[in-house]
Amino acid sequence: MVLLPITLSTVLGSSLLVAIFFNSVLVSQFMSVEDVDMPIKKIATLTGVMTLLGIIVLITGGAYSALGSLMIFTAIMLWVYRLFLRGWANSFQNKVLPRLESWYETRLRNALSGKTPYVLVTLTFVLLIASFITFGWSLGTQRTKVEFFPDNKPNQIIVYIEYPEGTDIEKTNSITKLIEEKVADVLYGDEYMDGDHNFMVESLVSQVGEGAGNPQTDGGSAAEMPHKGKVTASMREYKYRKGLDSELMRQKVQTALVGIYPGVLISVEKDANGPPVGSPINIEIEGDDYAELIHTAQSCLLYTSPSPRDRG
Repeated sequence: MVLLPITLSTVLGSSLLVAIFFNSVLVSQFMSVEDVDMPIKKIATLTGVMTLLGIIVLITGGAYSALGSLMIFTAIMLWVYRLFLRGWANSFQNKVLPRLESWYETRLRNALSGKTPYVLVTLTFVLLIASFITFGWSLGTQRTKVEFFPDNKPNQIIVYIEYPEGTDIEKTNSITKLIEEKVADVLYGDEYMDGDHNFMVESLVSQVGEGAGNPQTDGGSAAEMPHKGKVTASMREYKYRKGLDSELMRQKVQTALVGIYPGVLISVEKDANGPPVGSPINIEIEGDDYAELIHTAQSCLLYTSPSPRDRG
């Protein structure tokens, strides 16, 4: 680890030394700050040669034809500079810039005289506090929303399937197959097909049991879960999607699965960017009696989902 700070110090120190001493000396010796007149005859000869070479390279250059276009463009810009830009730049430097400098000097002298500096510092501090208060008010009234992680377009559409605990894996497998067919009907619709090629979906994979949990709520557990299943649709790269929105596709899948399988919990989600945040709504129950906790949890589940169809 000691080599890293030594290397950084050496490199940065060398760059500073070169910038302060060597560059300034070279610039003072070879750089001209005077507005040297550009004779028309010299420009005509130079641009004529550049244009001729540029046309030859443009026609015969093959992969390097862009170099010919650059030479022709440079020749044109030399004439533009000689006839227009040079006069405009000199006029700005000799007329407009001195006025701006004089105005800035006057404002600076006024700001640094008398009690004006104290007033400006005080007003700046008050404005800073006011901006904090205004921003806090905007957050409190939800006029301004804070998004720590951007809402990404789905690169995966994931359907999580969950039966009550203790459900046989064969039953979970059968319902997963049915849901996969429903998902495929949406994903392989006519609007996403180019002949026999689906330009949106690259693959569709189903998984039952082990590893079928939701990593955002199950903590990435790979334990055996026979009551859970998962259907994952992987999207193609954005450049192949012909401008279609994968989020709208996810919403169509979600709509197609609403209320058609009573007794099974189905959620349609996308690949999440950022750390696990859990479900949007969490109900936590605490207590010392384990049996009472189970009873209370079941009562809450029945209260929030009064019928099996609502739970689906």
